[in-house]
Amino acid sequence: MMAFISPEEENYVRLSLLLTGISRRAARNYFDSEFSPACLYASMKKEYNKLFALKKKRTINPSQWKLMFPQKPETTPGADLARIKHYRNYITHLDDGKVETADFNTAWDNISGVARIKDTLKEWKTNDDEMFIKTRAAQHVLKCIKENSTVTITASSGVGKTYILRHVALQMAQLEYDIIPVTDLGDIVKFNNPNKKILIVVDDLCGNFSVDQSDIRSWEPLKEDLNKIILNEETKLIAACRLQVFKDEKFQFLSVFQSCVCDLL
Repeated sequence: MMAFISPEEENYVRLSLLLTGISRRAARNYFDSEFSPACLYASMKKEYNKLFALKKKRTINPSQWKLMFPQKPETTPGADLARIKHYRNYITHLDDGKVETADFNTAWDNISGVARIKDTLKEWKTNDDEMFIKTRAAQHVLKCIKENSTVTITASSGVGKTYILRHVALQMAQLEYDIIPVTDLGDIVKFNNPNKKILIVVDDLCGNFSVDQSDIRSWEPLKEDLNKIILNEETKLIAACRLQVFKDEKFQFLSVFQSCVCDLL
């Protein structure tokens, strides 16, 4: 016999679905509009001490803290394979076929991060570097990044900044540097490992034709972390930037990129 629910019970179910479904998405959308996902991690790092104080008071529980500040992954091939093996074993031994959302998000970020970086470097080598002709400019940039923590390559459009950037990065990979191509600024902090030789690679820094104010704002929360990161002799940063962007007065905010400049012109 089919059981029917009362109008009051139906109201309860509908209201519960609204609060746990639509309202949650609305709250997330509003949160994302106030704190851009692209720089959320950097913003949290800036307020690390305040957040840690909340963790000590148990206002933030361990699961929430793990979501906010996941353990930094290593990006060496051996570590990558070990991480993939770990998650394969993990999912093989799940009896109920269910993965908690927090565990899923952590696993997805770790595994997809491995695949994305490896695919990017493979694409650079196959599509760009096999036909690359070594020039004095490329040799000079390589020499500069070996001797300095940061190097910024500048030139007008069409001169070949990106090709030299990628070629130099691949050369540094042969010197046992882990190469981290950055599109999401949070990756600078997320993938940094002070115990490994790392080269962070940033293309088209702060806009193509003029300084993008949103890019400047995205970098702001990272300034303190970035200065600390490059103090480590094992970590280097190389960037390509259009000359008109580099000369814009608003770019002076990013002083870290001005210590060693290679102007291809």
